Amino acid sequence: MANPTTGPTNRQCNVTLSPHAITSPRPSVSQSTLADIFKRRREVKQADKAVKALKDALIERERSVITAIESGAIVVLGILTAEVHHEERRNVRWREVATEYLSPEFCQLVIDETEPTVYPRLVIA
Repeated sequence: MANPTTGPTNRQCNVTLSPHAITSPRPSVSQSTLADIFKRRREVKQADKAVKALKDALIERERSVITAIESGAIVVLGILTAEVHHEERRNVRWREVATEYLSPEFCQLVIDETEPTVYPRLVIA
């Protein structure tokens, strides 16, 4: 009888039994893939910094326009209009707990006596 690890003999199958043939090759991750991910992470970080800088500059510009309008500056007539809207908000997260221990009427009294926080917002149409 022929050794199964040797070549084929008469009427034998052409399959060679080898310990390496039983396992399939493991997939690999190339260095170029890793380098591309590394590069894109750096690009995203730089883009985030640029977006933050743009947002900060925009907020500062809007604040200066709000201040100017509130000080009486006139918006030049044209295609765009600008006005300042004021949003009021009361930070009363305690209301649920206070209603549980006190009366809803007391909570409403406190809310009515609380000055709202005003947030100016520039509206351009």
